[in-house]
Amino acid sequence: MKLHFLAGALLTSALLSGCGLWGSTPENQPAELQDIDATLKVKTLWDHDVGSSDADDPTPLMPAVSEKEVFAATNEGSVVAYNRESGKQLWEKDLEARISGGVGYNGDLIAVATLDGQLFALDAATGEVRWKREVPTEVLAPPQGSPSLIVVQFIDGSLVAYSATDGSEVWSYDSSAPALTLRGTASPLVFNNATIANFSSGKIALLSNDTGSVIWEKRLSMPDGRSELDRMVDAMGRPAFADNVLYTATYQGTITAMESSNGRVLWSKPFSSAHGVAVDDTAVYGVSDEGDVVAFDRRSGAVLWQQNALKYRSLGTPVVWGDVLAVSDFEGYVHVLSRFDGRFVNRIHVDSDGIAGDMQSAGQSLYILSNSGRLEALGY
Repeated sequence: MKLHFLAGALLTSALLSGCGLWGSTPENQPAELQDIDATLKVKTLWDHDVGSSDADDPTPLMPAVSEKEVFAATNEGSVVAYNRESGKQLWEKDLEARISGGVGYNGDLIAVATLDGQLFALDAATGEVRWKREVPTEVLAPPQGSPSLIVVQFIDGSLVAYSATDGSEVWSYDSSAPALTLRGTASPLVFNNATIANFSSGKIALLSNDTGSVIWEKRLSMPDGRSELDRMVDAMGRPAFADNVLYTATYQGTITAMESSNGRVLWSKPFSSAHGVAVDDTAVYGVSDEGDVVAFDRRSGAVLWQQNALKYRSLGTPVVWGDVLAVSDFEGYVHVLSRFDGRFVNRIHVDSDGIAGDMQSAGQSLYILSNSGRLEALGY
């Protein structure tokens, strides 16, 4: 995990503190994987080499899934569309730009952004560039969209909505990022009439898509501690939404459920995570900073189960995959767990270069873009 510093003095003090976020210590070596009883048969449906990526220093990239297609991009600028079921390539476009974050999809357009401040909107059916524009700063999360907007969350804490038609700016929101944050940003949830976003300040906000005005905002966790590192509370994971309830987690903070209409907190439990959460009919799933996979009861927040066998393996955001839960790690393994008790039901090694970006699921198919640029579809 990398940290993003906006004040040079904090860099020195953080390094002197010896914080484990900068590397392994004898106390947090990655757990060795133990043999498991693979009770669920998992198969590769198809896989493709999307194109070269910088596997030595990957910028996490996330694919996007539509009803019939899956879209992926590489750090080196390739954007590719495949048929979701067959894996047949539909089109490919080389933007000759260093793409970061991954691909967003609004039903008509594919949106990608770059480390040097460019935003591209491509026709989802053909891959042709509809428009592109300069944006204020680098982007580390996939743009998201509604039929009328493309919404981009920037590393400086700002959120900007652009017209899906021509790329003109519609509104902007500034969350005033703190001096010290995790290097990364959450990807917003964009609906037809509103956008929900987490911010590095530890806040979550619901904004009107028409005007960008704040409908409500809430601080998820309060800073606590003696040092700047101790007081850092960052909400860089994407929230999850189900039945008009939002679920989200913060680094050095909490996992929280709240009403989407007004932000009223339904429950909140101590939990530290730099990742998003996943939700199903009964539970919300999170990955702690130590590498524990935890299932919380959706209605009460009570812990249903906890899987502790993946300590310090740099786990990614958990994904509900049909009847199971999938989570990736730094060595490129995808661990498949029962959603009901957390036991391992399979493990698949996708790519030795690792998996940094979030996976996507649709029904009983799971789509993974590895650090080396390999896109794989798994099924069971």
